[in-house]
This record gives sequence, structure tokens and C-alpha cells, in this order.
Amino acid sequence: MFSQNGNRHTVSDHHRPIRDITDDVLSRIEEGAFERELNHTSPVDAFAMIQEARLGALRIPADLGGYGIGLVTFFEFLMRLATVDPNVAHALRAHYVFVDERLFEFRRGQERLWLDHIVAGDLFGNANTELTAKQAAGLEPSRFQARLSADGDEYRLNGTKFYSTGSLYCQWVVVSAVNDAGAVVRAIVPTNRDGVRIDDDWDGIGQRLTASGTAVFDNVRVYTHEVFIRQAGHVDGYGSPMAQLYLTAVTAGILEAINRDAVTVLRGRTRTFAHGVGSSAKDDPLLQHVVGQLASDAFAGRAVVLEAARALADAAETVMADGVGDKSLLEAAKMACAKAKVTIENLVSRSGWQLFDVAGASATLRTKNLDRHWRNARTIASHNPVLYKTRALGDYLVNGNPLPRGSAF
Repeated sequence: MFSQNGNRHTVSDHHRPIRDITDDVLSRIEEGAFERELNHTSPVDAFAMIQEARLGALRIPADLGGYGIGLVTFFEFLMRLATVDPNVAHALRAHYVFVDERLFEFRRGQERLWLDHIVAGDLFGNANTELTAKQAAGLEPSRFQARLSADGDEYRLNGTKFYSTGSLYCQWVVVSAVNDAGAVVRAIVPTNRDGVRIDDDWDGIGQRLTASGTAVFDNVRVYTHEVFIRQAGHVDGYGSPMAQLYLTAVTAGILEAINRDAVTVLRGRTRTFAHGVGSSAKDDPLLQHVVGQLASDAFAGRAVVLEAARALADAAETVMADGVGDKSLLEAAKMACAKAKVTIENLVSRSGWQLFDVAGASATLRTKNLDRHWRNARTIASHNPVLYKTRALGDYLVNGNPLPRGSAF
């Protein structure tokens, strides 16, 4: 495992094709995914594999020590990861969004310190949301009770956060707080520093292994170089739709997992109904129809994400170039990512239900674990309600009113 100081840096990965590296890691993560979900076992080993392979540096250019893959290829990888383990994929969201944000800042002349940590294998979580806030999302100072107070030449961080997804598995956590001047800043602190406590108390119906629970910061020492203000260009540019498409891609990965399970279950069924229309379950044309529908849904989900990713990549290129981006491309990317969410959530809702049409009554046994797909997809969907997406899209198309700004769209 890599140290938080980045003292170990394996370079042998650069001599292997990235597809070979990701295939190997995903295969090993998949080996224990079913049992982890069933038995509520923390995916610590999966994150160790990701660290060892330095997959957190997928988006960092090769000349900076990363793998240098584009956004479309990245989202293709993400869907593959979500198919084998959506908990792991979801828990890495804050990290990958942080990576692109750091790349944006680097292009604007900021130092590469945090990029070097990422190249060395370190992972970054986040602690942004406070349950006392009256509105979800946004960076207004009124949303935060967490405080970053001056303490000589350093600072002290105090506050409590929730939805700290993935931070339990990371070496660093990025914390939003209000400073003495009343401005929202972010502090990047090691998760093992004195005063940092990250609880595994998330008890949602789905995504149970994402560690999306409480993070407490009790008089945590913060050094000057660990404090920064997020520049508007990234979050108002492609950072926000990227974060939203990320969750949609995880859901698309779940669609593919449903498809795979449906094929496996139907092939293995030994019983059928007396009034079925086939001599066996696998020869029943009605059940074959359902499997064909599920396969088509998974195919559509993947295609929709990749199309949105292409729009996002076009917009991101302009943002990285001038710090502002092409307005028309940014609007197109936000539209594409919103439409992708609407489409894929409709597909997965149906597919998660239809899986049980293929599997029969015995598939409802807890040990079959087939309910995980619907539970996980529903939990992800609740992160950003789809009805607000469709309303905003309709208002934009009919009345020409601008799409919402900020981190939730």
C-alpha cells in the first residue's frame, strides 16, 4: 500500500496496457463482491488493489505520472467497475471528481502537490454535506457550521459531516468549512490525523458498503498548504455534470449486472410452472423475451452514458483550455448528462423488477442477493431526484430558461 507522503511509486505499470491493468484489478475485485454485499463486509481489500495499481491516477496525464485516459474511456471503465461492484465504484466518486478539479487548477498555474499524491496511489474522499443545512447541494456559507479557524500560522478544523462517501477507505478527506472571514474554503487533511473520526454508520437500503456516513473533525490541525478555495470555473463548467454523470454511469453498470444475473439464473433454473409455455424455464419464450429485454436495456444504458461522456469531453476540453469553456458546449453537456440520468433510471427501475420474472419465487431468498441491484440503483437515484431534472429540461426547452447552476446539475 502507498504512503500518504507518496514515498512509494511503482512505475512498472507504465509498461503494461491500461486495459490489461484494469481487467486484472476488476477481475480480482469481482471475486469477493457477491459475498461482501451479502455479508456486509467492508471492501478494504478492493481499495488496496486500486491503490496498488494506481487506478486513482487514470485521468492524470502520462507526463505527470498518470495513465492519461480521456473522459469517454474513463466512463467506460467506471461502468465496468460498477458492474462488478457498484459500492466500490460509487465510493470513488469524490476522488475522481477531485482529480479533474486538481487538473483544472494545475492548468491555471497551481502547484502539482496533490496530483503527485494521487500518482503515488493516494485516494481522496470528501466531507461536504451537513444535515443541519436547509437545502441540499450548494456552497453558500449559510449551509455550513463547520469552521476553519486561524491558530497562529496554522488552522484548526471543527465540524460534523454526513454522506462522507468513500472517505473511510481513503488517505485524505476534502472538507468544506467556513473560515474566519466568512468564506467557504476547503481543507485537505489526512484521514489518520488526530481529531479525525470517520464512522461506518451508513444504514441505507442500498450502497451499504460505500461508507456514506458520519465524519467528525475535532480541533484538527490544518496546515496552510492544505487550505484552498475552489475556483468557480471547474464546478460551474464541466465539474458538476461530470459528478452527476458519474452516478448515472454507476447505475448503468448495475443494469449490466442485472443482465448478467438474468442470463445466469435462467440457464440454471431446473423448475418451471405447470402452465408455462416451454418444457423448461430456459426454453420458455416468455422468459427468453425478458432476458432479451434486459440485455437491450443494458446495451442502451451503456450507449447513453458514452454519448453523454462524449458531450462532456468536448466541453471539458474548452474549460481546460481557457478556464471558462464554450457556453454552448457546456449547455449541451449538462443537457446530455441530465437526459442520461432520466433515461437510465427508468431502465433500471424496470430491469430490477423484471429480473425476478426470470428468476422465480426462489430468487427472493436473501441468500440469492438479487435484490441488491434494485436497492443499490434506487439509493443512487435518490441522491439527486430525477423529477427536478425533467422539470429543468422541460423549462429550458419550452421557455428557454437557463439550466440550474452548481454542483447538483
